[in-house]
Amino acid sequence: MGLSSTIHTGLFAFAGFWSLLVWTVTAGFRAKIADNTRGINYYNNPYTNSVNAILAWGLISMFYFIAHVVVLLFVSSANIFVSVIFDVAALAFLWLFGIVSVGILSQWGGIFADYSGTSAGSLGSAVLGLGWILVLTQMGLLAWETISTLIHHGASFGPWRSSFHDLNEGGSSARFGGGSGITSEPKTATAQAPLSV
Repeated sequence: MGLSSTIHTGLFAFAGFWSLLVWTVTAGFRAKIADNTRGINYYNNPYTNSVNAILAWGLISMFYFIAHVVVLLFVSSANIFVSVIFDVAALAFLWLFGIVSVGILSQWGGIFADYSGTSAGSLGSAVLGLGWILVLTQMGLLAWETISTLIHHGASFGPWRSSFHDLNEGGSSARFGGGSGITSEPKTATAQAPLSV
């Protein structure tokens, strides 16, 4: 694996671990909110919906990043699931989901800081901190894959169907006929047998 591919795979593994961390801490925070309210007005709580959204975002992110690394390392780098176009679509969705969810919960950050001596306040601040780091990681991966692919391989569809790993290892022409999107097969010359009269 080249340096760029190694860094990319390492960042995806880190993002999978960090997503697990976000999901775990958010689940603890959600349980603490439910405990403190004893179920009374839990669903009318102003930040409950954003906490649930962060919980879902962390879980979806975790499954996506872990599945990506597993497919890339153990299945095939030619799988469509690890293609650049799929990565860009998935990362854009996850980044938008995360920035909206964490952004809405951030309006309560002052209250979490005021109650930082309590477990609910500390967990709320932890959810915000971990969540913003994951949002920035997803944004960085999205920008890196998109800009790098556009600069080095252009906007033709062929390279976008390849994995970022393959593009950095052999370039677009290694897998696609000069970036045309058509796999080039070696041609062999065949001689015709003479016809009998």
